[in-house]
Amino acid sequence: MPTLQEQIEQTLGDFWDEREISVSSDPTSINDLGASMDSLTACEAMIAIDELVGKTVPVDVVIKNGGYESREQFIQEVTEGVLTYLKNEDG
Repeated sequence: MPTLQEQIEQTLGDFWDEREISVSSDPTSINDLGASMDSLTACEAMIAIDELVGKTVPVDVVIKNGGYESREQFIQEVTEGVLTYLKNEDG
């Protein structure tokens, strides 16, 4: 069974990949494949994270203003933010 961290990382990775595919298939998009993710779009990923952890994690605590330049940065920083928030909430 995957750990909570692994589940969060998988959820965020899937979100990034789905967004990347939808951007690349949109002929009117000015973004390139693998484009960075703005903070507003990143907030949408928190819907799935909230469902996964069973509580609402405030986006202003987890999502960085300005967004993320890479898939790896997005997954790492958001996962750390969620786990830190949960740890502080529980104890």
